[in-house]
Amino acid sequence: MRRLFSVALAGMSLAPFAPEACAPPPVTVQQDVTQRANTERANVGARRVVRDATLERAAQLHAEDQARMDRMSHYGSDGSTSWQRLARVGYTSCFAGADLVAAGSSTPALVVQAWMGSTKGHREALLNGVYTDVGVGRAVGASGYVYWALYLTDPC
Repeated sequence: MRRLFSVALAGMSLAPFAPEACAPPPVTVQQDVTQRANTERANVGARRVVRDATLERAAQLHAEDQARMDRMSHYGSDGSTSWQRLARVGYTSCFAGADLVAAGSSTPALVVQAWMGSTKGHREALLNGVYTDVGVGRAVGASGYVYWALYLTDPC
């Protein structure tokens, strides 16, 4: 029995351990923004928000629309509101949530920092403990500007 075991070991490759093979998968910008938002929310005792695929689809479509227009706007190129865009992708909410947009912040860290430093209600919306769901979108316009859309809400 020992001899068989020794033969089996002799045929095995003993390549050096490669730490990158065990590295976690890369974090998406959506995950990064959500993690940063949740860190800020935890600092004020607000509950965590969870990414919602339908909200994320609506946010991504709006970020892409802003990039095509090459301008930041809460309204779509067709004049739609965020709640009309949410309805188009099948998301229902019993009350109005928050619609945050940004342009020019190239990284998740910078966009969350911009929203946290905003005096126009973005900070309050990001920290509002009533919200449970989040969707994040990011797109780059022809000018190279990065456009962001973030929806926060609580489903029915």
